[in-house]
This record gives sequence, C-alpha cells and structure tokens, in this order.
Amino acid sequence: MTESDEWDLDAVARSLLASQDEPEDLPVPSVEYWADILERRAPLSEQDRAILAISPRSRARQALAQHRYRNAYLTRAANCNNIPVMQAAASSTGRRRSRFAPMKDFSVMVEPSGPNGWLIICDVLEGFPGGSSVELVDSEGTVWLSGTPNDDGRIAARHESVANPLDARGPFLIRIDGIELT
Repeated sequence: MTESDEWDLDAVARSLLASQDEPEDLPVPSVEYWADILERRAPLSEQDRAILAISPRSRARQALAQHRYRNAYLTRAANCNNIPVMQAAASSTGRRRSRFAPMKDFSVMVEPSGPNGWLIICDVLEGFPGGSSVELVDSEGTVWLSGTPNDDGRIAARHESVANPLDARGPFLIRIDGIELT
C-alpha cells in the first residue's frame, strides 16, 4: 500500500464486524432491553456501547429493536394528523413567517432569511426514530425539505426567492424514510 492509497474505513469496519465471534461469557441484552432504551430516548451508556462493539448478537438485537420501534412509529404517525396544511398568512404584505397547521408529530414553518431567501424548518416531536429522514413534498413531487433531524430534532432548508416559495404549492405531504404519511 502506498501513501496515495485510501482506506475505505467503513468497508474495513464492516468486514471486521462481520467476522467477529460472539464472546462466550458475555450476557447479551434482550431485544426488550434495547427497545426500552429507544422508548425512553435514553443515551447509550458506556457499557451498552462496549457491548455493541464486541457482541454481534447484541448488535442484531439492537437492530431488531430499532426496526420494530421505527415500524410502530410509522404506523402510529400514518394514523394521526400529520398532513401539512399551510395556514394563511396574517398579512398579505411584506415577508412574514408562516406556519403549517398543527400536526401530531411535526411542526413546520417558513420564515424570511435575508433579503431574498426563505428557511423551511421542520421540528420533529418526541419519539421520532433516530436515523430516519423526513421530506416535505408538494403535489407536483417537488421536495422542499429533506434530511435527518439534528440533535434538537430540527431540519432546515434554505431557498432563494423574494416571495414565499411554498405559497400556492400545496397540498403537501410528509415522507419518513420514503413512506408517505396520509
């Protein structure tokens, strides 16, 4: 290997983890244990991170718990009021913040950003599955906002336009990991 060669660290890590043997004397937490951590939205302890690093069975159980949690969230969110409806602006003159009608799991607003820009901001509320992505899409299929929420549960996208770019673009929908909430 020369200095100019680059390592694909993700591929190396996947290869090492795939060939890892399960330690014989390690107690493996149950799927329910990992599910409880997800439901409480608790950070992983040092011990939990260590177990995940050395135990393939623990990683598999945690992945199963994440999969179940995500699916339960999507089922619930799809059956709640999560249809984004733009509320009429208080004033038709000037550049003013506008909001979407309240939704069960999301808060969406559009606000001016500089002289010719707008921020579209989506806050996901408590319980959103970590690592999942959110998209705000109009009736023509244009994606106005896309991303994974930050640690504060927020996604933002900036658009250049003098007028609010979302005016007269509805109806809108929200997608989580490509699945439409209706």
